[in-house]
Amino acid sequence: MLYAVAESDALLSKIEPLRFKELEDYIEENLGKPILGEIMRKELVERGCITNPNDRHKNKSDPSLKIINRYLKNYGVVIKSDEKRINTEKKATFWTLYRL
Repeated sequence: MLYAVAESDALLSKIEPLRFKELEDYIEENLGKPILGEIMRKELVERGCITNPNDRHKNKSDPSLKIINRYLKNYGVVIKSDEKRINTEKKATFWTLYRL
């Protein structure tokens, strides 16, 4: 029995999180660049297959910034959000990727 436990520990140490090459490339290209939040959310969700874990029904919503940041920790980055004025009437939310 002791041998099985030692063997399972050795196997567990070899497990690596799943990483998507397209998402890694997108992160490298856009690191430190402010991008509109809607555009970056769409790109990250598509390239990283990120889903909202709370949505298990047919009317799915986009994952929030908190959920995306939780997923991006495996890539060593975090998104920070900032609102900027486009003109006197409208504001826009920009997301920027930073290294941890």
